[in-house]
Amino acid sequence: MKPKKPIDNTPGAVVFIGNKKVERIQIHQLSYDAHSISDKELDNHSKLIFEEIENKVDWFDFRGLHDTKLIEHVGHSFSIHPLVQSDIANTLQRPSFEAFENALFITIKSLTFIDHTKKIHAEHISFYLTDEYILSFQEDHSDIFYQVRNRLMQAKGQVRSKGTDYLLFALLDTIIDNYFLVIDTIADEIEAIETEILESSNKDIRQQLHYLRKEIQRMYKHVSAFRDSLSRLLRSDSSIITDSCLIYYRNAFDLTLQTLDRLENQKEYANGLQDLYLSEVSNKMNEIMKVLTVITTFFVPLSFLVGVYGMNFQNMPELSHPYGYFILISVMAIISIGLFIYFKQRKWL
Repeated sequence: MKPKKPIDNTPGAVVFIGNKKVERIQIHQLSYDAHSISDKELDNHSKLIFEEIENKVDWFDFRGLHDTKLIEHVGHSFSIHPLVQSDIANTLQRPSFEAFENALFITIKSLTFIDHTKKIHAEHISFYLTDEYILSFQEDHSDIFYQVRNRLMQAKGQVRSKGTDYLLFALLDTIIDNYFLVIDTIADEIEAIETEILESSNKDIRQQLHYLRKEIQRMYKHVSAFRDSLSRLLRSDSSIITDSCLIYYRNAFDLTLQTLDRLENQKEYANGLQDLYLSEVSNKMNEIMKVLTVITTFFVPLSFLVGVYGMNFQNMPELSHPYGYFILISVMAIISIGLFIYFKQRKWL
């Protein structure tokens, strides 16, 4: 069941809106610099004390959003605005960006394509960024940032030598990469539907196309909102995003534009398949009508002869002819063969 946002809450109230996906919230703290790194799992009780390690980048990763008391405690510990806390717990919140005096807040939807349902799963992700630390909030325990985590642990690339702004880019880049994976999967699904349209007359194809077009539109809505957030981030004058990192965020913005372009192409492709499906159905109906028309044409002259000689008139000379029956059958056979040859010559058969 799709969660609904309550309408009687005061602004800034931390209310979890969504489906509870985990029983226990996991909290991971990863602290690093260019020379060392530590990774530990913290307790999830509301009296937890968050300790930042001096001269290191701290990444606090929260997996689970249903514990509003914990979110309020996190907000109090890191001086997070109540409206931001509210947006973290609201999984219906659209992708957005807010710049504060010493922090940046961004929400985004991580998207994955579920094969057995043929639908796109959207996970609400939030980031709170300062010069010293970054907080990330996920809906469940699935670590979608495991590649970034591995790069940090193995000191691959330049993420260990950069600050929180580059870490945020790396996390956003992982989500954008998943967008391309979803689009590739959608493209495969559309190609499979196209093959099915051309090879069969499955009545479920139209419904599959309808759902797929809805999922493309849904993904387009999420990605376009994220594009707007990145655009606002690039236009902001926050000192948290250093000049050396701006080029990476511009690249992320360009990738979101490419994602939207590819989604537009897939949308047009799906619309074209809709027309192809209707055309194939029409062609198959025409083929059926053609066969029925040919069969009817064969039987019209035969039915006429049978009808004439089935009349109960007394004075019908052919009825008394000793070979009348055989003559009539022969005439009917000649007519049928003649029609068959004629249709073959005209390539109607």
